[in-house]
Amino acid sequence: MGRVGHGLEEANHARAKDEVMVIERTYLKSLTFSVAVAFGIGAGPTLAQSVQSPNSQIATLLTKANAGDAQAQANLGYAYENGQGVTQDYAQAAEWFRKAASQGNADSQYELGMMLALGRGVPQDYAESAELYQRAAAGFHMAAELGDAHAQGSLGTMYAFGLGVHQDYAQATSWWRKAAEQGNADAQFELGSAYAVDGSEGVAQDYAQAAFWWRKAALQGDVCAQDSLGGLYEDGNGVPQDYAQAAVWYRRAADQGDADAQYELGMLYYKGNGLPRNNIEAYFWLNLAAAGTNKPAGTNTRMDQDDHEKHANYANSRDEAASHLTKPQLTEVQARARKYLSEHPHM
Repeated sequence: MGRVGHGLEEANHARAKDEVMVIERTYLKSLTFSVAVAFGIGAGPTLAQSVQSPNSQIATLLTKANAGDAQAQANLGYAYENGQGVTQDYAQAAEWFRKAASQGNADSQYELGMMLALGRGVPQDYAESAELYQRAAAGFHMAAELGDAHAQGSLGTMYAFGLGVHQDYAQATSWWRKAAEQGNADAQFELGSAYAVDGSEGVAQDYAQAAFWWRKAALQGDVCAQDSLGGLYEDGNGVPQDYAQAAVWYRRAADQGDADAQYELGMLYYKGNGLPRNNIEAYFWLNLAAAGTNKPAGTNTRMDQDDHEKHANYANSRDEAASHLTKPQLTEVQARARKYLSEHPHM
């Protein structure tokens, strides 16, 4: 299938018509930053790099958070939000974000605002969510004016979605550019995404610019940028069509647990585009993709419904690849998939 529509799925999230779906997409994208913040491995207000185990880091965070350290409270919220070093617990995440938010921590105001809008870990409350977004926007604006790249990127996202401020794509892309030029990977991805769409986000459509900014973010490990850059190479938008390069970037994202990239990588193997045709490898990646989009029953949001449809599509492709394998081959590749998942526990 044409990859650009799928490859820009993340890029198109700002145009989603359903407000909750928009917020969910923002929320999911923020989790990449959240993990980095909680464990000191990325841009933004991080912990000092250390050789501590996650459990030791959590113990240190808890001590500081209980002593009233707002950044530690925020980082503990991120840890609970993502299940990093602790059992995932949205209610605990919200509690720690609320403590930090009450001390003026803009990141926590933003995260708690999203959780309130989604009803995730807390009762849904659009009024309090809007109030928190306004407070977060004010805090980010002060820091952004002082040159803080994380604040600039976050403020850009708030302008893009109209969270706590009037929606203004020109302002969004302006702040993203300031952050992107300082090396902020999230902002680089968002700016690239603005260039990839139809010119409705403050800049004219320009796939070459999308590729330029996505590459910068992808080289920093941004999984959405890696997947999207793979899509540009597969379709030849902004870069020469190159299935082998598409496979390289899909593989990087796939190894970070991105189900869409796993699917696309599996399809390259299945079709023999840029990679030797290999039904075993196709099944391996398509099986992971189907598992990664298999949501539990009872989730009814627009985004969950989309994932259910995506899962059905990915499962059909997986089963098609499986039809070309012998029973011993299936048994072997399924065992390999289980081993792979055990080695990548956060997928």
